[in-house]
Amino acid sequence: ISMVIALRTFPATAARQLTHDIRKMMVLSVAFSVVFCLGGLWLSYVFDLASGATIILFSGATLVLTLALSRWRGRMRGAGETMSPVAD
Repeated sequence: ISMVIALRTFPATAARQLTHDIRKMMVLSVAFSVVFCLGGLWLSYVFDLASGATIILFSGATLVLTLALSRWRGRMRGAGETMSPVAD
């Protein structure tokens, strides 16, 4: 059950970190789902691991990376705004 919940929420959450447009989010979510499944299956084959757990670990790691990227992009935008000179 946890694998089903993770495969339903991780791609959508990762896509949400990259865009706010619902159409782009839906396309990215499907793309993330395919990449998570194929990447996890490939990793499980190469390292001889359980496929379900590998898919979830791969998708979780990618989700953490997108969260970090989103936070970094937010800081860069905020830093650019605070560093701009104020016209007198």
